[in-house]
Amino acid sequence: MKIRIFFILIGFIFLNFIGFSQIVLTETDLPVAGDIQTNSKIDSIEGINLLPGDSGANKTWFFDSYNLWGGTLESSADSVRWVTADSLLVFPLANIALKSNCYLWHDMVSHTLKEKCFRDYYIKDSTGLNYYASSYPKANYLPDYRNIFPVIQYGQSKIDHSRIVIHKTIDSIYVTNVIDSTKADAWGEVITLTGNYNSVRFYTKETVWDSLYINGVGQQLDYMPDNYYYKWYVKDLGFPVMQINKGILEKRHDYQIAKFAVSKRNEIGIKEIFNSGTNIKIFPNPFNNEATIIFNKQIFENNLTMYIYDITGREIKEIKNISNQNNIINRNKIPAGMYTFKITNNKEFVGTGKFIVL
Repeated sequence: MKIRIFFILIGFIFLNFIGFSQIVLTETDLPVAGDIQTNSKIDSIEGINLLPGDSGANKTWFFDSYNLWGGTLESSADSVRWVTADSLLVFPLANIALKSNCYLWHDMVSHTLKEKCFRDYYIKDSTGLNYYASSYPKANYLPDYRNIFPVIQYGQSKIDHSRIVIHKTIDSIYVTNVIDSTKADAWGEVITLTGNYNSVRFYTKETVWDSLYINGVGQQLDYMPDNYYYKWYVKDLGFPVMQINKGILEKRHDYQIAKFAVSKRNEIGIKEIFNSGTNIKIFPNPFNNEATIIFNKQIFENNLTMYIYDITGREIKEIKNISNQNNIINRNKIPAGMYTFKITNNKEFVGTGKFIVL
């Protein structure tokens, strides 16, 4: 009995050793021109009722159910691009823009197809990503900046006040006043259909007042005190890997939506970005029948061994002669669940990680 308890404790120590640690986001984690952001969104009753999970340290959130998301990632993905802002436009302070809602139209003068896109314009600095202006639905600006990507650590918080001003006519102005109270309320591992992510979560409570001013006389049109955003960020990505929200930033304040990142910068898969501290990736993750072991650097040795452990730390499988040519994990009666692994060349650790079997 004592021996069994000892090995269980060793297993938990091992899990903790290879587990995720707290991350700190910096200015370098903001989007850059050339990034392509592709997301998959829930647009169903499941999305409306999806819960964001617990706050706190070292948490785990599961959003990896195929039934939850439905369909295929390819058919449900929506892409937008981050581009350099055009200084000749009416938002000269912006240095980066989110280019979305694009379509092609026929120019009757040049008789060529041209692209028309709506854009949100941002100022990127050491404080975060400041939403400055938008061309959708018509040109509007924010006299006060709205911090969309707060560069803060777990436990820290900030409050942003902003106003969106839209000139309807010569004598009428539509004004939206926004208060965003943001806190980095949790960190840990978030699991989506594309993999496991070491993340920090931001929770933002949003209060909105809509008013219309005609010849200087204002009247309140709407009051929304219960908007919110839950956003999970990872290192080196530039946008949320997962988010659940109901607010004006996503142009929905009447019901909750949820989406997760499918791919990232320059159309490179997001799986190439997260877990940058290890040399090994498992794809797909989660998987049903088999998965591929992907090495971030060329492995020439053929005598690598992979050890797979269950959640108690018990070794359940050993795969010998792992290499770039022999890199397939077959399920072979492994029960559904979460597993950890290590790969060694008998002299030192090559890498560790986690995967899920469905």
